[in-house]
Amino acid sequence: MKAVRLQDYGDVNQFRLEDAPEPTPKAGEVVIEVAASGLNPVDLYIRQGYMKQYTPMDLPAIQGIDAAGTITALGEGVTGFAVGDRVVGHLPINGAGAHAEKAIVPVAGLARLPANLSFEAGATLPLVGLTGRDAVDALGVTPGQRVLVAGALGAVGRAAVQYLKELGAVAV
Repeated sequence: MKAVRLQDYGDVNQFRLEDAPEPTPKAGEVVIEVAASGLNPVDLYIRQGYMKQYTPMDLPAIQGIDAAGTITALGEGVTGFAVGDRVVGHLPINGAGAHAEKAIVPVAGLARLPANLSFEAGATLPLVGLTGRDAVDALGVTPGQRVLVAGALGAVGRAAVQYLKELGAVAV
């Protein structure tokens, strides 16, 4: 399969389109054929090497923590998903990311992609959606509460506002 692999930490000149081994899922994982992958600010920091003490990767590495695509293989014990399902996935930062033709996604980071959403739209959702939800959950918000969302026009802020609405809280 083809993948965009980071050869060394640094600038964008460190990327190469190369052949990479086909991924094989382990227990609790699926392989997806990647239709679209997201690009987040954290990907820039990882590429530049600012996070290598926290998230070391064996180089060359494939970046990309957000993906949308179609399941092509299931690992042992995977239930609730089937080959052919349209999904979005949040991948670990481990050097086997989404900027490739195929990617491994842990089931814990997988959700079905609604039929009315494109793969491109789906690939923008995992990290920002989880970040917005985690921020609201950390506050212990209850129905009826009013919550100031600074940065509500950004992707994470919009996700937080939507989740607050779902909880019955009011974003201000």
